[in-house]
Amino acid sequence: MRYLTSIISLVLLLSSCEDMQTVIDLELPPHQSKLVVNSSNKVDDKFTVYVSHSLDPLSNEDFEFHSDATVLLFENQIAIDTLTFIDSSKFYKSNVRAEFEKSYSISVNHPDYPLLNSKSLNAPTVTEIETVNHTTTSTSGNVTSFIEIDFDDNISEENFYLLKLVSYTHYLNENDDPQVVSTPIYFESSDPSLTNGSNGFDEEYGRKVMFNDQLFNGQTKRIELSYENYYFEEDLEFGAEAESKIDSIEINLSTLDYDYYTYHTSRRLQNNTSGGAIFGSEPVNVYNSFTNDDGSEDGYGLFSIISKDTFMLRID
Repeated sequence: MRYLTSIISLVLLLSSCEDMQTVIDLELPPHQSKLVVNSSNKVDDKFTVYVSHSLDPLSNEDFEFHSDATVLLFENQIAIDTLTFIDSSKFYKSNVRAEFEKSYSISVNHPDYPLLNSKSLNAPTVTEIETVNHTTTSTSGNVTSFIEIDFDDNISEENFYLLKLVSYTHYLNENDDPQVVSTPIYFESSDPSLTNGSNGFDEEYGRKVMFNDQLFNGQTKRIELSYENYYFEEDLEFGAEAESKIDSIEINLSTLDYDYYTYHTSRRLQNNTSGGAIFGSEPVNVYNSFTNDDGSEDGYGLFSIISKDTFMLRID
C-alpha cells in the first residue's frame, strides 16, 4: 500500500510540474538592414571591396552583393580612384595596388544606406622568414616530418601573424606531360604562441593559424611544426605515378594589421559560442572597421591591408 501511495504521489508531482511551465513571448524589434563591407587587401595586389547588406537572423532571404554603390579609394587622405564593379566576381576592383609607406582608406556610398568611411591604414612592414629547417623521422612505418621556421619580430610595435603551408607534388601523367597538385598541409604544433588564447587552428580553407607576438616581442622566433608526409595518390589525376609525393612546400608568413587580426579573432570566437543554448554564453560582438568615432555603427565590415613573405622549401 505504501508503494502504491508513492507511485500516485510521483504521478501527481509530475503532472503539477507541467502546469509550472512558463511561456515567455519576446517581441523582437524589426531588423534594420545596414551595409556590410569586406575589403581584405595584400601589398602589391589591387584593392577589392565586397558590398552587401545585413539580413534579419530569422529571414529566409538570399545573401546578395550590391552593384550600385560608389566606392572611392583614398591614398594619403586624397581620393585617387573610383572602383569598378566586376560582375563575374561580385566585387569592386581598383587599378591601384597597395604599397608600403602610404596610407589608404575607402568610402562606400549606396543610395539606400548611410555613407561608410573606413579609418586610414598603412600596410604593416613585411616580416621576412630568415631560415627554414626540415627533418623527417620514421616510426613503425609512419613518416612524420618536422619544420622549423625562424623570423625576427619587430620590437617597436605589437605584431600579428598568419601562417599557412601548401604542399606541391610534381608528376608525369599518362602522356608524360608534367603536372602539379597543390594541397594545404594540416600541420600540428605545441608552440604556446600558436595554441594559447581562442585562435586555434582554422581549417575552413586548409589549416592555418593566427597568432600575436605577446610571448616573443622583439625576439627571434622559432616555430616548430610537424605534419604527416604521406602520398597524395588520391589527389592526383588518373595515370599518375604511384610514387608521386610531396616535393616542395610553400611557407606563407603574413603580417596582419590590427583590424584583420581583431576582426577574424572575434568572428571565430562568435562562431564558437553561437552554437550553444540560448542565454548559455556571453554574446560576442565582431570587430567593426567602420565604427564611428562616437561608437555608433552605420554599417559593418572589415577594411585591412596585410603583407606576406613566402619561402619555398625543397623536399629531397
